[in-house]
Order: sequence, then structure tokens, then C-alpha cells
Amino acid sequence: MKPAAVFALLAVAACACQRAPAATDPPDAAALADASPDPAPSDAAPALPPDAAPDDALAFGLPPAPVEPRRASLRTLAQDRALAPHEAVLRAHFDGALPSPIEVQVAPLAGRRRATLVTGEARRRNPMLLVTSDKGDLLWTKEKPLAGTRQVVTEMVPSAGPYGEVSLMWCDIPTQVVGLRTWGPDGGVLADFEVLEVDVCEALSGMYWPGRGWLAVASQQGGARAQLLDEAGKRTWGPRGMALPWKALPSSPASMAAFDEGSVLLLQVGTKAGAADAERVLAMRYDTRGNPLWDGPLDLGPPPAGTKGPAPRVRAEPAGSGNVRVDLGARGVVTVTAVGGILGAR
Repeated sequence: MKPAAVFALLAVAACACQRAPAATDPPDAAALADASPDPAPSDAAPALPPDAAPDDALAFGLPPAPVEPRRASLRTLAQDRALAPHEAVLRAHFDGALPSPIEVQVAPLAGRRRATLVTGEARRRNPMLLVTSDKGDLLWTKEKPLAGTRQVVTEMVPSAGPYGEVSLMWCDIPTQVVGLRTWGPDGGVLADFEVLEVDVCEALSGMYWPGRGWLAVASQQGGARAQLLDEAGKRTWGPRGMALPWKALPSSPASMAAFDEGSVLLLQVGTKAGAADAERVLAMRYDTRGNPLWDGPLDLGPPPAGTKGPAPRVRAEPAGSGNVRVDLGARGVVTVTAVGGILGAR
């Protein structure tokens, strides 16, 4: 994989993975206590490098479902049964005192592994990346996942990658870009990419879309721009990405989920152009080239009720049969069809 634009890796040695011994009794690798189980992985066979033998597919495992990482804010590690067995590793990383709240993002990987990004509060983020097996055993960690950069960031998103890779997107303040770093299955650094230029990055969303690449949406100053970086490191939605067709609520994160292999749903809390200031959950379907597939944004109704502080992040995930399920909180769940239909209460 050859990046189209690559950051200078100034301290790759600092990224060397740290391996942990396998646990004697594998911990319970359940999902986050307040989250539903991860969707089943895609049945599609993973793409292989040109020089790979067919049997190598077994080493990579099935690719993960094309979804964003699950996010949770934990008061204690006991709230996450998959993370709690690794408390000693996390305490050492945070100099003996775990932050509260503990911000967690969990991304599904090939072979039912998981990448978990753990950070503290805004003034003490100190990110740590942990990769665990399907049984919850710790495979490797990155105590400084962005070593070699200036490590001045606002947002980070873990995700999968092709051939069993692990990836991390981040908003890099000094260079004003959304960056992407990839590691091999064993934790060795592969490459850094520049995904998207941004003036300000108030929120970042991203996921790995098997066979297509990495999809990123950066929210900034009442708007949002999206970019799809293919698996060869090429920007496929134009040099500067694509602006979403609505005025976003300031600091509102976008959400995403794939309908199928050829189209994806992007949604965000905002207002339609020329409409009243009432905030709505707006959605648009795009193909792999960034072309809109509907005449205009779909209105899913008001955003989740009872949210204070930052704008809500609306959860979306594939629902099978070419549909996407959108969780609107207390208002319930709606299903969006590929033709723009909405099933469920609004």
C-alpha cells in the first residue's frame, strides 16, 4: 500500500508494539455494558494482496461489518466487562490513577478481534490503543499511538483495515488535516496518510468500508466535509472531499453506515438549506464516488430528546437487505431503505 500523501514518521521506533502474555482464564469479552452486541461480520471474502495465496484469507479472517466504533463514557472500568481484565495495563499507562470519566471507543476488526481506544478527559487525554482477540486476550498495545507526529489532536477514531490491519484517524491541528495511521495485524506501523484538509475540526467520524477504504467526515463551523480514501491511499471523493448538503448544528458529529457494497448513508443533526432553524436528523445516500443517490436529504425527524451539551451522535448500522437502522434514542429506532423510505415512528 503506497500512500498518496504521507506524514513524516519521525519516531517509528516509539510505536513498537507491546505484547502481553495470554491470560490463563480468558476474560469475558462481552460488548460494552451499555451497548448492543456488534453486528456480525460480512460474509464477503476479504480482498487479498496481489501476491497472496488463496489460503492466506484464513489468516486475515472475515472483514468486519462497515460500522463506526461504539463509544461509551465510563465512570469505572467495571462498567465494561471486556476492558476490566486489563485494568493493570491501563493503570500503568495513566500513572496509577485511572481518569474519570474514561472515554472508550471500540472498533470491530477482522477475525472478531477488537481495537479499543481509551482516553481520559479533555485535559488529560493520554490516548492508549489496545487490540484484543475474539476471546478478550490482549494481543498488543500502543501507549503513544501517534508517536512520530506532534500529537496535538482534537479527535481520534479507531477502525479496521484490509488484510487484518488496525487503523486510527485523527484531526491533526498543526497541519490542519485528518490523518490516518495503519498498523499490521502484529502491531507494526505500515503508513500514515493525509485524508482530508480541514480549517477546524470540531468533530470527527470514520469507519473502514471493506473493499472500498476509509470513510471520514469532519465537522467544522456549521458544516461537514466527507472523504473516502481507498485502500491504495487515493482520495476518491475529489481532492478536497465533499460538503454535506445541509447546515450542521455546530460541533455536531456525523454518522455513517453502509447500505451495501456500493452505497453508504451519511447523517447529521442540522437544518436544510433555506428551511427554518428547527434542528432535524438529516440523511443522504452516496455511491462509492461520492455521488448523491437521492434528490435531496431525507428528514428523519427531530434529534434525540433530552440531550444537553455537545450535539448528539446518532447511531446508525446496517440492518440487512440493503437497509440501515438509525437509533434516535427515546424516540425509538427507524429503518432507512435504499430508495429513501423510512420505516418506524418519527
